[in-house]
Amino acid sequence: MDVTSKVLRKYRLRDVDGAPPDELRQIAVELEVDWLLSVTFHDLPRHDVPDVSLSMRLIDGATGEVVWTYTMRGLVDASPVIQGNRIFVASTG
Repeated sequence: MDVTSKVLRKYRLRDVDGAPPDELRQIAVELEVDWLLSVTFHDLPRHDVPDVSLSMRLIDGATGEVVWTYTMRGLVDASPVIQGNRIFVASTG
């Protein structure tokens, strides 16, 4: 198990979405990083037509606050592969 997974497990988090800023600051300290990036793939079908989207949140490790968000819709239908998958990345800047 990698360090990031161990830290998220310690805080009983699957990802950082919805975590309070004080926990996010502590996670950044434990991972020794400046930034946290949460990426989530969504499969939101409309009228039986697949609509795969991607949402991202960049979190400042010093404050625990979200400083940037982005959502991309209309991705190719990769829903059987990526539905519900989440990626968490930590960066030292």
